Amino acid sequence: MGYLGINMSGSSIPVYSTNIEDNTRIGSLGYKERFAVTSSGPIAIVIKFVNSSGSWVDGRLDPDADISDWCEYLFRSSAIPAGYFRTDSTVRMYDSSGSFQASYPAGTVVVPYTESRSQNGTSHPYYLRIRALYDRNGNQISDDTYGMFIDCRIRYNSGNTPVYGNWN
Repeated sequence: MGYLGINMSGSSIPVYSTNIEDNTRIGSLGYKERFAVTSSGPIAIVIKFVNSSGSWVDGRLDPDADISDWCEYLFRSSAIPAGYFRTDSTVRMYDSSGSFQASYPAGTVVVPYTESRSQNGTSHPYYLRIRALYDRNGNQISDDTYGMFIDCRIRYNSGNTPVYGNWN
């Protein structure tokens, strides 16, 4: 399982072909651009990102690329017992098989499955694994959300996702 990443470095980060021997630059990640890390290791970080043509494609970052996990930018308040993300439009929840479960309105608060890493889906790397959902007043919406996934729609617009952290 990978995680959801964001470029908070303040500068553009080059993205290369996944073929390490080729080393062709295929794009870049702009400041605050979001993407999905599908695997990482000592040689490379493999990602899915939106390229300049608007396509959701595979790419590779240098292992020392200055990227951040979404969970480094969680909101915090006394009303909710964990770090969380906010939403500014309707979000859709899916189970681990990718089956649609429910929609939730803008203003829904999304608590990630773990605060140390924003786990994403293996088959759907643009999904965020969640622990809980709350309404905008801090009331837990349902106990049936633990381990479910929210579609963050990174593959459509990597600069403006309906689920967002404290990076604005």
